[in-house]
Amino acid sequence: MKKVLRVLILFTMLFALTACTIDNPFKDDDDYSRTRDRKSSSPSPSPSDSGSNPGDDSTPKPSVAPIPGVYNVGEKVTVNGEPFYVLEASDDSMGTVVLLAVYNLDKEGNKQLPDATNEETKVDFCSEVYWQDRAKAYYDKNGRDGEKFCINDVKGYVKGDAMYKAKEYASKLGAIDGGLPTYEQVEELRVEYPVMMCGQENNMSTDNDYAAYGLYFWTSSVYSFSDYDWVYQVRGNNGGTNSSPINVDGAWYGVRPVITISKDLVERQ
Repeated sequence: MKKVLRVLILFTMLFALTACTIDNPFKDDDDYSRTRDRKSSSPSPSPSDSGSNPGDDSTPKPSVAPIPGVYNVGEKVTVNGEPFYVLEASDDSMGTVVLLAVYNLDKEGNKQLPDATNEETKVDFCSEVYWQDRAKAYYDKNGRDGEKFCINDVKGYVKGDAMYKAKEYASKLGAIDGGLPTYEQVEELRVEYPVMMCGQENNMSTDNDYAAYGLYFWTSSVYSFSDYDWVYQVRGNNGGTNSSPINVDGAWYGVRPVITISKDLVERQ
C-alpha cells in the first residue's frame, strides 16, 4: 500500500512540473503583450497595398526633374538673383525665353521690390505722349477708334518714364529685349494663372493700402478714344485690367517688366 502511495505522489509531482514548463513564459511581460495585441489587431496587407496612403498629402511625392531647355508658363526662375515667372512657353529648340517679373521695380527702376506697398513702387507712366504719330498711323490703318496699340517698340520715351525703367532694367540683366506686359498677355493669364497675373505673391500686409492683395502695374497697351489717350493697367487686388486717360503727372502704378533673355542667363529654382 505504501508503494502504491509513493507512486501516486511521484506521478502527481511529475505532472505539476510538466504543466509549469508549457505555460507562457511571457505572460507577465508588457512588451510581449503589446506585441501580441498589435499583431492580432493589424489587418493583413492587401496585394495592392504599396505601403502609402494615397489620400495623405503629407506623403512625400517624387519631384519631376525639369527638362533642360524646356520652360513652361508659370515656372519660377531667377536671373542674376532677380525672381521671374515664365510668361511664354519655350521648348528646347529656342534659345530665349520670355519672363515676367514677380514684383514691381523700386521707384528708381534698379531692382524688384518684394512685399512693397503701391506707394513704394508707383511711378509716372510718361512725361509726354510720345507715341502719337505712331498711333495715328496705326489707327488710320485699322480704321477705328479705340483699338489697343502696344508701345513696347515705340521710341521716344525718356528717363523717368515707366517704359524707360523697364527697358533699362532688362538691359542691366543682359536681356535681348524688355518692356511692359501687354493687355493680351495679362488677359491670357487671368483664368489659369491668377496669382501670377495679379502679382499676389507680394505679401504686403498694410491693411489700408489699396493694393494690399496684389500688384498695381502699368501695361504697354494704349488706345485713343473720344480725343483722349488711354493706357491699360492691372489692379492686382481685384484681378482685372482697367484703363484710364494718360496723365503725364499721374504716378499711380508700378513698373513690372517683361524681358526676353537667353536661356544661358536663366537659373531654375
